[in-house]
Amino acid sequence: MYSVSGARDVTVTHHRNVAILVGGGPAPGINSVIMAATIRAQLEGIDVIGIRDGFEWLMQGNIDHITPLTIDGVSRIHFRGGSHIGISRANPTLDPQHLENAVISLLRLNVSQLITIGGDDMAYSAM
Repeated sequence: MYSVSGARDVTVTHHRNVAILVGGGPAPGINSVIMAATIRAQLEGIDVIGIRDGFEWLMQGNIDHITPLTIDGVSRIHFRGGSHIGISRANPTLDPQHLENAVISLLRLNVSQLITIGGDDMAYSAM
């Protein structure tokens, strides 16, 4: 929610999404993080989307590879190995066009907050 100043103050509310994506290599606990973040956001009334295969598709401007995440959908994924939403080593910061595509893709998905799971490269890419 934010205010727009002008002749009069108007409050505008926009419903935004939280997106979760995983990068790097497989590691223990990925699904537990996906589950915990989804549950917390859903309890706050925020919609959550899982971005399949890390930045891979977003870098190409493709927003079709997403999965809505719900409490019911993630409540038991911590018992499984791997990543519930896939994983990729794709790094959008290596090419300015890929970075621009990723940012525009997130905006097209109405994402206001991005949760990244991974190591140093993923943290840098997210920054």
